[in-house]
This record gives sequence, structure tokens and C-alpha cells, in this order.
Amino acid sequence: MNDWQTGSSNVLLKLLIRYVFGFIPGFDALRVAPAGWSPFERTELAATAHGRKVRIVHTRATCAGATIPVEQRVRGGHPDPELKTTTLALPYEELSTSTENVVEVVDPVDGQGP
Repeated sequence: MNDWQTGSSNVLLKLLIRYVFGFIPGFDALRVAPAGWSPFERTELAATAHGRKVRIVHTRATCAGATIPVEQRVRGGHPDPELKTTTLALPYEELSTSTENVVEVVDPVDGQGP
């Protein structure tokens, strides 16, 4: 399996991390923007950005709209017309450096595919 990690596979991994799981680190904030539709009922990604451990949990549920609970505080994301999904920017100073930050994205189930 070691020979699989080529330049092309690295691009594939970056695409999955950024545009499927929605982990997009920036200079001053972490942008969370998971794909607007997934064939899975639940996906999870654990990663580190700027020394902060983050776990993104993306679930589909019956609800009125996308919500993004961050450490027990519910925040509404903003529509991103470029990515066609809900996006939330989390400034790094709001994220804990000592514990894992859990970001749960709950999207409505609409029965629609991509």
C-alpha cells in the first residue's frame, strides 16, 4: 500500500478532507463546510489545526435546517454559494487548546441525492 501515496492520491485526500468532510483551515479561523449531501448517515473526521484538536461529526436527521453545535452551543451556519453547502467560520481563539473541540453538523434529510 505504500506505493499508492503519490501526488495524485494526495490531491484526492485533500479533496476528501476539504470538500467532503469540510475541514478547511485558514490563517485566523477554521472553516467547517461539509458536503451538502452524503450517502452516509454519519461521517467523522478528527484533525488538528493551529494546535487545536477538532472532531467534525456530520449527521443527517429530520430537522428544519442545518445546525452546527460547537461544544454545546448551537450556531447557525451561513449558506456558501460557491460550495453549495452550509459554512461556519470558527476563530481559533474560540477553540480550546487543551481538549478536543467537537463540531457536530446536522443536516436535514430531504431524500434528495446530489
